[in-house]
Amino acid sequence: MELCRNILWVLLPLVLTVTKAMAQTQSGASFTVGASLGTNQTWLSENGTFTMGYTPIPANSTSLYLGVWYSGVQVVPVWLMHRERPVKAGATLTLTRGGNLVLVDADGSQVFTSNTSALGVVGGQFLENGNIVLQNGSDATVWDSFNYPTDTFLPGLVVQVGHKFTSWKSNDDPSPGLYTFGIMANGELHFMWNNSQLYYSSGPWAGSYYTNPPQLGRTTPPDVFHYDNSTGSPRIWYTTSGRSVTADITLKRMRLDPDGVARQHIWVIDTVSWQTFISAPMEPCDAYRVCGQNSLCTSSNYIPGCSCLPDHQPVSASEWNDQDYWLHGCSRDPQILQCTNGSSPDATTSFLALADATTLEGDQQTQIYFNETESSCREKCVQNCSCSGYSFMTGITAIPNCTLHSASTVVYNARTSNDSVTTPFMLRFQAIPSPIVGDSKGSSFTGTKLIVTVVVLVSFLILVLVAALLWWRFRMHKRGGEGSLKDFSAVGVVRFSYKELVDATGNFSKQLGGGGFGPVHKGTLGDKSEVAVKTLQKLKQGEQEFRTEVAVIGTVQHINIVRLRGFCAEGDHRALVYEFIPNGSLEKYLFTKSDEKEQVQEVLDWKTRMTIALGTARGLAYLHHECRSAIIHCDIKPENILLTADFTPKVSDLGLAKLLGKDVSRVITMIRGTRGYLAPEWLTNCTLTSKVDVYSFGMTLLELISGRRTVDLSQPSEKYFYAVWVYKEMVRGEPLTTLVDERLTKGSVEEDELRRALQVGLWCAQDDPDKRPSMRDVVKMLEGTLDIPDAPVPPSYAQTSDEGFHSGHAAVFNTTDLSDQDGSSQMNKISFEYTQTFSAR
Repeated sequence: MELCRNILWVLLPLVLTVTKAMAQTQSGASFTVGASLGTNQTWLSENGTFTMGYTPIPANSTSLYLGVWYSGVQVVPVWLMHRERPVKAGATLTLTRGGNLVLVDADGSQVFTSNTSALGVVGGQFLENGNIVLQNGSDATVWDSFNYPTDTFLPGLVVQVGHKFTSWKSNDDPSPGLYTFGIMANGELHFMWNNSQLYYSSGPWAGSYYTNPPQLGRTTPPDVFHYDNSTGSPRIWYTTSGRSVTADITLKRMRLDPDGVARQHIWVIDTVSWQTFISAPMEPCDAYRVCGQNSLCTSSNYIPGCSCLPDHQPVSASEWNDQDYWLHGCSRDPQILQCTNGSSPDATTSFLALADATTLEGDQQTQIYFNETESSCREKCVQNCSCSGYSFMTGITAIPNCTLHSASTVVYNARTSNDSVTTPFMLRFQAIPSPIVGDSKGSSFTGTKLIVTVVVLVSFLILVLVAALLWWRFRMHKRGGEGSLKDFSAVGVVRFSYKELVDATGNFSKQLGGGGFGPVHKGTLGDKSEVAVKTLQKLKQGEQEFRTEVAVIGTVQHINIVRLRGFCAEGDHRALVYEFIPNGSLEKYLFTKSDEKEQVQEVLDWKTRMTIALGTARGLAYLHHECRSAIIHCDIKPENILLTADFTPKVSDLGLAKLLGKDVSRVITMIRGTRGYLAPEWLTNCTLTSKVDVYSFGMTLLELISGRRTVDLSQPSEKYFYAVWVYKEMVRGEPLTTLVDERLTKGSVEEDELRRALQVGLWCAQDDPDKRPSMRDVVKMLEGTLDIPDAPVPPSYAQTSDEGFHSGHAAVFNTTDLSDQDGSSQMNKISFEYTQTFSAR
């Protein structure tokens, strides 16, 4: 008995703790009159998908908001009961005996009421789709939260005319912002600024999707959009159907963010984060006034970036530094505009061409001139002290040629442009800051003294820079370059010690494969997550690529791009730590090698192959068009396309990527990549662009279809070059199913889809880069949203005779990896092989 009593005293605190915890987290799937929810409690939907409770905004603040969010992941509210006014600890939500759902703050003041006291409410439910409903005695719904959307469009939420999604004011302020969207009486989705300015429309409904990019419904699998206008009042909703994009994706939401862009966010389990899958409008800078007044807008990774125009400063420095809220924009002192004493233009004046700019005139009126030239218009602005810029138009009668804008003119939605003729606004600014003018006593520097002072300062700066450079080189030599890599963790990747990687990989005992710079080993981190560790053994040849991967991949977040988890830079050790992709590379599912001990028995079906092709294309389109600087992969091939457990493709090995600024072409001097997938311009002096990836993707797409290399000398002579064979068969009108992998089940291939894929492959494989589509267009072609004309003759070797050319050309188009070769010598080697090839004809 004494023993039992002692055990009871030991267990009692535990029982009380568990009981208290259960009281704080309750099932709120059904609640009746008198039920209440305090600030230390949460309710769960029936199966626990959603949580309702109080969350601090901003984080760690005392300002609480009652809302709904997905359970078990990072708390991001998908609905808020009250946005204009936060509550404090001690607030309570109660379903009163009168049938009202009422939120009362800690001081007793009422913050929210459902106004349902006359509707016979007897209880409510917290549904599995995140909706909160109140019901009467007949179980009919008399109030539900989906009828009062805030900023987030959830699966199952039916959007009707009158519903309006409103953005937060900023990411730290949930009060209503300036951006809204809703469905119009004609069925289109309209995005508005300040309820007055339309800045994006979804376009009309086309049966299963909206027509304007990003074509909501067609380009957002596995979300199926539904449109219904049977009652004369249109409504839409979306549901998650069947197989997900990947098996790891379970939660979705589309949020109208504070910058006016609606983004579909997906929770990806293997990255433990929300990732953006699609955005509307596609170009974030299309959101009206997203950067406020007198600002420039640039886009990166679905996010707008704002900067002040030259000669301007932020109106609110603290607001500007938040990086997600630029409402007040920038301004400049009108006195900064300078004039000259005479008729010659001011040498310090320059102009910046702005595209898509809209101007609002201030208190001062604009000056209008007819029959002017662009140069005379520019000069008139230079000579006018109050001119902040000019607009010049030609070819349109009844509209003035030249407009001078006053110093009080405000510019919105500006972007830089290289076309000063068609650009609506040319901003005037000071290229060289004007000297500070004081009284005669304070201005004692003569011209000679000023020159001497400048020479002394410049010499001193040069000495400082030389000393800093010598010190930096000494530190780099002493520490093996470790210091230069120290800050890469700032891009969001983890820095591992070499010992951590030794422990994670079991002393590098589980090799997965090898690449041009070293082997890849499987490992398990302390949090039990599996990783692939790529060690670099050839430091002199591989360090540049290593640095590129850390700097580039660390900022890349896309469902079809392999995620970089971290890196190691310790002494002479260099390693990259990636997420582990269980199914390995696409190559082993397509090709059979006689020297391989283990063969993959599973044959990819046609649907999976097309899913892989589309996912790879989306990943490349993201690299080319959505990153801050366009990323050229330079080595697309099946070996660099990894497959997850459900065969979602992920582009890997960006170590050969080159960063190019948007709309800027540079010549890449070192040959990179793999023969057989190299675009012809690699072997010439042509400028290299992202079209080299398009060529490689085209070759990879053709291999996905055929299950063989595009150049295979083991085939009959007429089939040596797969692209040539495809073209000939299509011209002859032969059945296209003879071109697919013979291992595929007969009848499983859709011929229209096959024809489309073959045409895309042939277009991508054109010799002329200008003939190849962009990866954005490739995605649309594969989706079937962009018509594809018949492709012209495939690459130049298709025009040669079947005899006399095959042997020479095959020497170039094999699969030898060039990534560890010296660029110049390899270029000479391949140029020689090309010469031999054409002389053989």
